[in-house]
Amino acid sequence: MVESDNSEHQGKPQLALVIKSKQPVKKKAIKMSQEQQDLATHTEICAIRYKRIEEKFDDIEHRISKIEDQVADLKTQTQQGFSEIKVLLERQNSSRSTTLVTTIGSIIVAVIGVIGYLVTSH
Repeated sequence: MVESDNSEHQGKPQLALVIKSKQPVKKKAIKMSQEQQDLATHTEICAIRYKRIEEKFDDIEHRISKIEDQVADLKTQTQQGFSEIKVLLERQNSSRSTTLVTTIGSIIVAVIGVIGYLVTSH
């Protein structure tokens, strides 16, 4: 049942509708049902979003795992490269030492030869 109230409020006419129902329990049941539907919809949407977030986390974990593997490989390659450089430097130092010893030995032999020549020729 709908009633109307034509009254004046501060000089302006107002219309108020009052809805009277003989079955207020049914309206509450309908309202509760709508709230339950809204909650169910919200729960479904949240479940979909949560699943998508989990998928994104799994993807990020996979990418991080790949990056970790690549960093480990790079570290291994760098260590091997440094080892090779170290060996090359040691060989170079060794050959320098050999060259230096050979040169100094040759100079000493030459000086001894000159001294021997000078001693024997006078």
